[in-house]
Amino acid sequence: MVAIGTNEMPGAFFSDEVAPNEHAWGYVLANKTPPNANATNDLTRRGGSVLTTEEKKREIDEVIADRSKVLQLMLQEPSADEITRAGFFDRKNLDLSYINGRVALLGDAAHPQSPMMGQGANMAIADGYVAASRLLAALKGTNDSTVEQALLDYDCKLRRKENNIVIKKARKYGNWAASKSRFPCFCMKMMCKYMPPSMLVTEMMSGDKSNKNFVHAMRKDLQLEVM
Repeated sequence: MVAIGTNEMPGAFFSDEVAPNEHAWGYVLANKTPPNANATNDLTRRGGSVLTTEEKKREIDEVIADRSKVLQLMLQEPSADEITRAGFFDRKNLDLSYINGRVALLGDAAHPQSPMMGQGANMAIADGYVAASRLLAALKGTNDSTVEQALLDYDCKLRRKENNIVIKKARKYGNWAASKSRFPCFCMKMMCKYMPPSMLVTEMMSGDKSNKNFVHAMRKDLQLEVM
């Protein structure tokens, strides 16, 4: 289920069943208070679940206030105790390195993004596979690489460039969903209402090109069979 707001009341809501009787909800609203970069608790910094029952209930009430009756009924049904809250943020500086010496960041730790392109988990899996393959080759001595060089090769310019394209696309769609401008709001509504599902899937799958190229480059470098 997807619900799109208006330019006067911007935002978006989607619900997806991830397990029997268990749904993942997502809502996109303009964030008036950016996360504190110096917070010591990661969940707090990411907008995570360290909220009391009353705080969660109050936030849900704010989200659904004056929204559609269907949305109000959906979000009022479960107890606030059954809801876990997590925020999604990307990073302003997209050029930060994924590595530091013998330490490497993978997945959202390396390239956080909103879920608007559906690529977070895919990129994390690809990161793990490529990093592990390069490290294994270095440790087994199948090439002339060291651990440090293997991680430098993992943090390649091609990967960063293509990741950033996906992150910026996800950011764009999030901004459109939360925009008070009529044109972006109109575009989002028309896309959700009239875009064939195949086109929506194709757009989301376009982000997977980064993973395919990343894995291909690694297998070519290590002289493995290219799939």
